[in-house]
Amino acid sequence: CESSFSHKSSLSKHQITHVGERPFTCGECRRSFRLQISLIMHQRIHAGK
Repeated sequence: CESSFSHKSSLSKHQITHVGERPFTCGECRRSFRLQISLIMHQRIHAGK
């Protein structure tokens, strides 16, 4: 990958896309996500929003 980042935190978030890690898991249905924001958006389904 030839991506470059000015912040170390951005690089860390990007690296997850290459390893396939999904560290954020929904407590309702056990579906996993790469990004925390994706989990938050998903949880709205269960909350009926």
